[in-house]
Amino acid sequence: MWYLDTTRIFVQRFDTTNTQIVARLQPLRGLTIHHIFGAESEVINLECYVVGHVDRNAIKAKVRDGNTHTLTGAYGISISGLIVKSMKDSLTNFICQTLRPDLPKNSPVYHVSLELYRNE
Repeated sequence: MWYLDTTRIFVQRFDTTNTQIVARLQPLRGLTIHHIFGAESEVINLECYVVGHVDRNAIKAKVRDGNTHTLTGAYGISISGLIVKSMKDSLTNFICQTLRPDLPKNSPVYHVSLELYRNE
């Protein structure tokens, strides 16, 4: 089971991006010179389903609240200090949702893409 704070999400894809800042200098003679200026914070991209307007709006509010959040999920994943950078959502065309038996079967199901930054 996956949660962003206390909001239930159904993760379909979990990707991370790790980069460092490297300047490439091209002298007139010789090979390329690389200068390393440090690393950027890890970026986490999630593709997930969210059931119901209440949970969708709770995640949408996290984009603008300026607070850090915690992602917990399968495989012992627990990452705190995350900033919700962006959220993209679209209403799916499900006739009957079965992901959340605690909600009505005709609850809307959203496909949500999240971009999360580590606040290190």
